[in-house]
Amino acid sequence: MMAPRLLGGDAAHEVLAGFERGEQLRKVLGTPEPNAQDCLDALAQGDGVRRTLDYQELQLIARARQLGEGWHRIGVALGYAEGSAAKLGKARYDRLREQFPGFTEPTMEGSSR
Repeated sequence: MMAPRLLGGDAAHEVLAGFERGEQLRKVLGTPEPNAQDCLDALAQGDGVRRTLDYQELQLIARARQLGEGWHRIGVALGYAEGSAAKLGKARYDRLREQFPGFTEPTMEGSSR
């Protein structure tokens, strides 16, 4: 299975900015409002975006762990509450590993891991 292309920086911002540019271009060109099929076509692309973000998240979690970060801080960074951050962060990682079974941990030069 081929790994999805990674989005740079703030991926959600990139996606929303793309939608905004498309709407601005539509107005400049005087093209009609999107119809139901246009909306469905855009929704169909959501799975690919979601999958790309999930893969990027998996890579970031794996790298943070490799750099010695604990599950609690990773969980908090993922938005989980302090009391359950470690457990939910690890569970999220496990689900992502299941979603991408061919994923291999990133390697760091000079790492003994």
